[in-house]
Amino acid sequence: MMSVLSVLSLLFLFIAHINAKLTSNELEMFTELANSVKVLEQKLSNVENELDRQKEINRNLENRLNAQTTTLSADMAFDKRDAQGNVVSENKNNMRVGRQEREQVAFSAYLKNSLSHLGPGHTIQYGATVLNEGNAFNANTGIFTVPHDGVYLFSYACEDYHNHRIYADILVDGTRKSLVLEGPSTAHNMGTNVVILRLTKGQAVWVAIDAGGQDNILQSVASTFSGVFLYY
Repeated sequence: MMSVLSVLSLLFLFIAHINAKLTSNELEMFTELANSVKVLEQKLSNVENELDRQKEINRNLENRLNAQTTTLSADMAFDKRDAQGNVVSENKNNMRVGRQEREQVAFSAYLKNSLSHLGPGHTIQYGATVLNEGNAFNANTGIFTVPHDGVYLFSYACEDYHNHRIYADILVDGTRKSLVLEGPSTAHNMGTNVVILRLTKGQAVWVAIDAGGQDNILQSVASTFSGVFLYY
């Protein structure tokens, strides 16, 4: 295929052949046009070179992606040996499921017996649970020990039917994070609250009577303490 410059050159020669009396201005115009086409042809050549270079980059990227895909596919399965030395093939997805199961943490406790004459700082020892996934809550001490770093949600409720005022705190390592106020009332009365906390492994969370209360009496069953792990 002839280039644009070649075609223009032939056209110039043809015009010169059929009309030998072209003026100098006309000749100059054709010369400038030929130069412009030459510059354009050079630019087109540069673009073609750049396209070739980009294609080579794309090929390299595609090869790297294919290699990574192959590595990932191979990494999804691994071998381990059982007690007899036999190779057992497992899938890492199973490991993820197992990990998630181990990290399911949730508890819900309630006051097994009514409590009275509770002084400031008295930790509520609930004594009973309806759920204790992960076994991170001790119903006898009333303390939840954080099993791993993450965000947790806690709720607690205090119930009484005496004409008393009860203040109760959620504490993390002894520092108040939330407060419940209940009473006074001549009928059944309840105070509740919810708090979401980011905690680190090993921290302790519990409910304790606050110094703001008076003649503290807690009724059983309806006084509760619950918590659940939300996410990392």
